[in-house]
Order: sequence, then structure tokens, then C-alpha cells
Amino acid sequence: TSAQPGFIRTFNMVVGGVQLRQELQTLGRCDVEPVLETYFAAPCRELQPSTMPIQPITAAETNNTSGGNSDPAFVAGGLMPDLSVADQKRFFGWLDIRRPAEAQRRARQLAEAGWCNVATAVLDVRILVFNPEVRAFAHTSVSFAFDAGGLVTHTISIQPLAASIYVAPWQVVVDVFWLVLLFVGFFVTLQEVVDRKGQRCCHRCCGDPWLVLDWLIALSGVILVVLFAVFLVLLGRFETEVGEMGAEMPPSNNTSFATVRKYESRLTASLEGLQVLVDLRAYHRLGMFGYQTLLLLRFFRGFVGQPRVALAGRALASAAADLLHFAVIFAVLLESCILGGFALFGAELEHWSTLEQAHMSTLAMAFGRGDLAEMLEVAPFQAA
Repeated sequence: TSAQPGFIRTFNMVVGGVQLRQELQTLGRCDVEPVLETYFAAPCRELQPSTMPIQPITAAETNNTSGGNSDPAFVAGGLMPDLSVADQKRFFGWLDIRRPAEAQRRARQLAEAGWCNVATAVLDVRILVFNPEVRAFAHTSVSFAFDAGGLVTHTISIQPLAASIYVAPWQVVVDVFWLVLLFVGFFVTLQEVVDRKGQRCCHRCCGDPWLVLDWLIALSGVILVVLFAVFLVLLGRFETEVGEMGAEMPPSNNTSFATVRKYESRLTASLEGLQVLVDLRAYHRLGMFGYQTLLLLRFFRGFVGQPRVALAGRALASAAADLLHFAVIFAVLLESCILGGFALFGAELEHWSTLEQAHMSTLAMAFGRGDLAEMLEVAPFQAA
């Protein structure tokens, strides 16, 4: 807001500034017939990325330049040090949200100079936000993809990350108790291996399917603990970097060229670091889901001792072949419906334009969530 520059809705503080990041593709010859090529003389984008400096359309003012340096927004990597290999192939622009007039002037400058042009493949607007009231970071991005044929698609992504892992002390106790149970289970599995004397090494360690399951549970638990420990270490480093960078404030135009580039490089590293933390947390949650699935399977070992439950299990096992045959027939029928919908509606309706979307649309129709009206407009008889 104008009353509180650098803040969004009072409590969401933007760390650093707004990053504009784009990827360019090289321009080359269009793959069309020669008779059409002479008529359509414009170039077409190719698949390989372009790292050649952008040639400004107008002689716009340079931003934070000195000593003959060109505008860093028109140079791959933005003349920033310590960038990753992927970022060295991208072009970066920055908007200082704490100085609205300067940010608007810079945005107009980039637009007039043709910073985003026909070679642009992807344009990302990224912001690192910190909310001290709820103690959370957020990786906010608006991505514009310039697809082949002139289609422009945009994606809005807000990925929050809690700065405090444990909100209450009892949550630490729960994790410590689970860690103790994990090590107890590991030593119980190891003791079972030791008790199997007189057997070969392979049969002694993994001869029983239930023992293999116990090893999987123990190893999965250890991997999750290591993954969580790495996450905590990276989170601590990230908070320290953001704290140090936030105390410096975004440099002004009077700051030296090298200082500005170093600050932008640190802000880029913070954005990438937050993305790594969000991905690591997602992997940890997926791992926890798989871990609890293994624990659920472990309960079936105890069910073997129950006569009635064991009888139900043997009945399912005897019917497994018939269930498998039914699954194969059902899968063939489902895929036939999906391919038929893709062939019938794919050229007209976006929800059926790809095989992936056709799968989702078919499942939506099965649960009564599909849009039958638009299908009836394309093919009334077939859709009915």
C-alpha cells in the first residue's frame, strides 16, 4: 500500500523486491513449406534457450550502471555473482516495492525497451513474503508461459512455509516418542535376525516377507529422520540469510554497481532456497504417507493370529486372480472411453485437449463433476 510501502495487507512484508525472471528461446527458420515461408517471413522460436544479450528497442536509461556496464536486465544472469547454472541462462529485472515511483519508472523502462519480446518463452514474477504475525514465509509467483501458436497461459502459485516447526511443546514430545519407538522397532528387527541362527545370510535377513517389511519400516523411518534434520538445518540457514538481508534494505541507485548486483544475487539465492525448502517439505510429507502405509501393512501380521480375520484374508487371496482379471477389463474399458473422448472433443474443448486432461475429465464425468453442456454443444448425439 502507499501508506506502508513494502507491505501487502498490513502484515505481509516483501523481502527485498519484486523479481522479474524470463527465459528466452532462439529465433530461427519456421518449419513450413517453402511457398509459405516466403509469405510468412517472421522468425519462429526454437527449443534451445537463448543467452545472447537483448538489444533494447529504445535507448532507455541504464539501471544502476557505472563504468561502462550495460543494463544488467538485458544480459543473461543479470551480471550477478554466484548464480546457478540454470539462472545464468535467464534474464532478471527488479522492481523496488519500497519505492513505488521508482518501481513504476523501471517497469515502463523495461516495457519501452522491449525487454519482454517475441523470443520470451516464460516470464515469472516472484516475491518472497514474510508474515511475522503467523511466523510464516511465502514463495509467491505469477508465471506467464508463452506457448507455441501465441497461446499465453498464466499460473499463480503461493507456497507457504512455517518459520516455526513446533507451535506447542507437546509436539516436540510426540516427535521424541516416535523417535524412541523407531529405534525400538529397529533393534527388535535386528534381534529377530540374530535369533535366526543356522540359516544362510540372505534367508536370515530377508527370508520372511514380514521381516522384509520390518526392514523397510525401519529404513524408511531413518530416512525420514535424516530428511527432517536436513530440513531444520536449511531452514535455520534460510532464516539467518533473510534476517541479514532484510536489515540491509534494498540499495538505491546511488549504491555502487557491485553492491547492487551482490544484493540481487543474495535475494535470488533466498528465493531459490525457499523453493528448495518447500519441495523438501513436500517430499517429507510424501515419505510420511508411504511410511504410515507400511505401518498399516504391518498390522496384517497380527491379523494372522485371529481366525476370523485370517479366514477373510485367505478368501481375498483366493479371489485375487478374478479381481485381477476384472481390473484388466475395467482398465481397457476406461481407456477406451478416454481415447474416444479425446478424439471426439479434443479439438474443440480445452478440458479434453490433452490425454492428461482427458483422463481427468473422464473421472470427473464418472463422479458427476464434468461439464456435460459444453460436450453436448460439440457432439449432442455422441455425448448423450
